[in-house]
Amino acid sequence: LIGADKDTGWDTARFSTSVLTAGAHTITIGAYNSRASGSDEVIDLFIDNVEMYLDTGAPAPGDLEFIELYNPTASDITLGTWTDNPHAPGQYFAGWRIRGGVDMDFDEGTTVAAGGMLVVLSFNPNKPENAARVADFRVYYGIDASVPLAGGYSGNLSNGGERITLQRPDSPPSEEPAYVPHLIEDQAVYDDAAPWETSPDGLGDSLQRMHITGWGDDSASWIAGIPGPGAYLCIGSGPIV
Repeated sequence: LIGADKDTGWDTARFSTSVLTAGAHTITIGAYNSRASGSDEVIDLFIDNVEMYLDTGAPAPGDLEFIELYNPTASDITLGTWTDNPHAPGQYFAGWRIRGGVDMDFDEGTTVAAGGMLVVLSFNPNKPENAARVADFRVYYGIDASVPLAGGYSGNLSNGGERITLQRPDSPPSEEPAYVPHLIEDQAVYDDAAPWETSPDGLGDSLQRMHITGWGDDSASWIAGIPGPGAYLCIGSGPIV
């Protein structure tokens, strides 16, 4: 796995899996990413929590999976907005996205409040036809309407290990004003074998970030605990690259 002193480029990793007992299987992840800069920078938004649910018949398969984002800054972060193009007439859509094991492009107006969380689901919680699924999700985890939800992503979170990347939009280059590049804001890789905590794989716990000054790909940054989407338990100051 990638560590604090290792290259954070695209690696290929293989993770062993074992037979999972029936129930919810939670792994919480987070990571830092180096931006192309000559100075230290603060990450504005990072992946905080991931839940992989082993289907037991109810609720629907995949509906209890989630990815949780945390905003450690003092300002709201809008994940989708139209912005004036500096190199061409008109505007371009500056949208954040998730890539890797699952893919999602955030809708216009999606916001993560200052110091707040956003729970990303496998289905779109804003569609009226998904109202019952949203209710089941909130009841299962014991959360109310104060916990913001977004979705939905394509693909499925692997119980055996996954790479998930949070990407932010950059300004279009002058030579290609119609192209919107994306930069890696945060990246996480998780595993279900030692030295990672093993109780999140089959025993209902989640891996929870102990602090945000350590690398998210480092198993030493995490402890096992009861999952709780929307409840950020991490201690420490904002992450510094």
